Amino acid sequence: MIFEGDSGGGLYMKVNIKWFIKGIFSSSLLTDEGMCDVESYSIFTDVAKFANWIAKEMDIETDMTCKFS
Repeated sequence: MIFEGDSGGGLYMKVNIKWFIKGIFSSSLLTDEGMCDVESYSIFTDVAKFANWIAKEMDIETDMTCKFS
């Protein structure tokens, strides 16, 4: 479940034996109890689209382009 205040949390995927961060939680509609409304959409940022920028900001000398099939 996603709760109010979870923005910035990760959406992870397991590919074979490795875990990868696929998205970062941005927003969703909330119920009156402050929980993510599971009957509506949640919005995630696609980390793969920013992988090279992240590497640059972290001063990593590698191509971090992610490809998921």
